[in-house]
Amino acid sequence: RLDGIVHDEVMTTLVAAAQNPNDRHVCDQAQRAVDRLAEAEAPAEARLPVTGEQLTWLVSDVVGALIPQARVIAELDELAVPQQVASTLGMVVREVALNVAKHAQATQVEVSLTSPTPGQVLISVADNGVGFDPEQVPKRRLGLQVSVVYRMWAIGGHAEILSKPGSGTTVNLSWGASDEVRQSMAVEPQRMELPSQPRSRRMPEIPELNRLSLVRLVWVVVLLQFLLGWTSLDRVTMAWPVFAAQALAVIATALTLWRTDKNPLKASIAGVVVLLLLGVTVLVQMVLPSGDWPGYATWHSTVVMVLLVAILVRGQERIAWIGVTGYALVSVFWAMKQGLNAGDVLRVGFGPFSWMLVAQLLQSWLIDMADRMEASRRSSAAANRAIAQSFSKMVLRDVWLTQLRAQVGPLLTRIADPDCELSQAEREACLAQESRLRDAMRAGNLVTELTSDAIEVARGRGVDVRLVDSRGTRLPEDVRAALTQYLGKLLTDSNTKRVVARAAPEGYDDVVTVLAVKSDGTSELVGLDAHGQVNTR
Repeated sequence: RLDGIVHDEVMTTLVAAAQNPNDRHVCDQAQRAVDRLAEAEAPAEARLPVTGEQLTWLVSDVVGALIPQARVIAELDELAVPQQVASTLGMVVREVALNVAKHAQATQVEVSLTSPTPGQVLISVADNGVGFDPEQVPKRRLGLQVSVVYRMWAIGGHAEILSKPGSGTTVNLSWGASDEVRQSMAVEPQRMELPSQPRSRRMPEIPELNRLSLVRLVWVVVLLQFLLGWTSLDRVTMAWPVFAAQALAVIATALTLWRTDKNPLKASIAGVVVLLLLGVTVLVQMVLPSGDWPGYATWHSTVVMVLLVAILVRGQERIAWIGVTGYALVSVFWAMKQGLNAGDVLRVGFGPFSWMLVAQLLQSWLIDMADRMEASRRSSAAANRAIAQSFSKMVLRDVWLTQLRAQVGPLLTRIADPDCELSQAEREACLAQESRLRDAMRAGNLVTELTSDAIEVARGRGVDVRLVDSRGTRLPEDVRAALTQYLGKLLTDSNTKRVVARAAPEGYDDVVTVLAVKSDGTSELVGLDAHGQVNTR
């Protein structure tokens, strides 16, 4: 809608006024353009409070558009501010970034967003530029006084400007909500989400085992079984194989729980654990009595199954099942050799499989739950990002509309006055403003506020500047920074007579090409690659 107003009403009126300044129809058209801009800037209905993520996105957008190399650090996990406050903060940060881009000559810029206390926002913009003496800046200077200090004061905030010549500049913007405002804006905290990496189908956050409490639990279970074995020494034919089996079980437990922060467990280690557990089984069963069920003397079965389940959970499913099968076969052979009844043989043979089957089903259920939670988290994060982007675009639209009215509003008002006769300078200004708007709409990838100013001045000197944007997506930040610097250098060179800059479609080695023609007829063609490197053709 706003693009339509700019193109159909504003730009058309400016060109018509430059060509037919005394046409009554142009006056009516100018008044219509003024009215349409006023309607577009009418305040919108109250919106929900702005979260920390949305404010971070807004600040990143406004800073990145002017200082692509700036580093933005955000720690706003729990925050909610009124929409109008967030919009004003975005506009003030933009003004600070514009001052940095124009005057600081900085190589490093860092923007931090923090919330020192609940409901408070602190935004710091620091650069390593040339700095200045704040006391020497006139209080009436609009860039600092109106656009920064007064705007922060209007929302109940505070602006602090710290700088010394040669020592860079830091601007601190702070705002804090009253208790009543905080209560009225209570929202669920939003967190910035990082892109998720593909993950294998294992237990969610699998090393739950890396939590000390669970590691201790496994050891407690193993040691309790050792205690049962000691109380049942009267049921075995020899004691030393029991102690040897327990020594092997200690080694197997230590290997199973080794480096639980690294998963899956190495297959070689899992294989060694299975062999150790089979050794434990053979040592215990060789000294068990024959003819009846030995009771607690079979302490080893619990140790074996606990460790095999741990191997399963740590990502070595196949080896765990091989271990269960091996243990079941050895146990069935022992039971038949000892002459146990059919019920005991079935218990020995199928008991281990029931353990592992339950563990497998439980793991699958947990994995499915984790996948559902992850999908829900990603969906929520995507929605949060979309809302943050939408809010950022809305504020940037308001900023652009405010600038547009400041730039063309006075001209349109004079054109709308039927008793006013435009001077030659004003007619030229109409064409200059129309060209500026056309560049912004047709070549937004190539234009920033800094380059727009330089282009307007260069055109005023007679330089032919043409911008062509054939790219469907936003230019990489490194390219935008390099292009802004290179165009600024060309356009301020008095020998430059013509500049043609073109953003190439995706897939080209040169993301942007710039042709410069000098007053002596020589020309230079350069290309900017995806890293912003300038290469002469």
